[in-house]
Amino acid sequence: MDALRKLQLELVNYCNYRCPLCRTLRRDNIRRRKLELVELRQVVHSLPQGLENIALYGTRGEPFLHPQLEEAIELLKQKTGAFIDISTNGSLVDQKRAHRILDAGLDRIIFAIDGLSEVSYQSYRVGGTLEKVVNNLKYLCTLKKKGGYKLKIIAQWIPMKTNEKEQDQLESAARDWGVDELRIKHSHSVQRSLAFRTQSTLSQNVHFPRISCSFGLDKLYIDPNADCYPCCYAEGMRDLRLGNAFEQSIEKIWFSSKAVAMRTALRAHEKYHSFCVETCESRRPKKKQRLRIVT
Repeated sequence: MDALRKLQLELVNYCNYRCPLCRTLRRDNIRRRKLELVELRQVVHSLPQGLENIALYGTRGEPFLHPQLEEAIELLKQKTGAFIDISTNGSLVDQKRAHRILDAGLDRIIFAIDGLSEVSYQSYRVGGTLEKVVNNLKYLCTLKKKGGYKLKIIAQWIPMKTNEKEQDQLESAARDWGVDELRIKHSHSVQRSLAFRTQSTLSQNVHFPRISCSFGLDKLYIDPNADCYPCCYAEGMRDLRLGNAFEQSIEKIWFSSKAVAMRTALRAHEKYHSFCVETCESRRPKKKQRLRIVT
């Protein structure tokens, strides 16, 4: 049987930014809330053994809006021992929270930085300021090195029409920030947007007849309402909902007939759900490019 090895657990599904292509802006039927710590304990109690990775983010929320994020990390570390990572816009990782996140035992943090000037940054990261985020990032990097923490700090860049002229300066900037790795991530939503799609890909329309899904085979997504889905993109899709972690154990949901049938279809590359075809088949982004920064 397939083992559940990776969990995507979104503690908060709302954000302090208003990025134009973000799912947070959509009017849907998803209840916006945070998963309370007492509720998290209930979910953790039903987790199967053998989890290797827990990602505390999804497609809608800013993790640092949860006031007990650090306590949640400590709880998950204690109960599972899994590798825990977070992706953030970085606006709330101030000096106080930088200390707390390091002491909590987080393994990896990804800062989304998609511009090297306020104009390019704010054209997409609406509601934020580049100066504040970079200052937070640099402080965390300095604090990590002084304290000898093992936390891996990544700066992530999504190529867009608004920032592509600055990308040649990105490696130099990353060295100045002091990050461990620079990651260039190509985005589905950006590639589909005429407003943000890079000039170099405007004429491309490549079709991939197969879906290479890394989520449904060994991963499960749980939203702040404890609803479970094969991936974070499916949140709110009623016919892709696999169960609720407040009502059933995670293991029972993972091995339900519906979940098993979905994994079987993904593995066989047939009978894809229409949502999977629309979301992942028509344009698959390139693999992430990683550059290890030596400082």
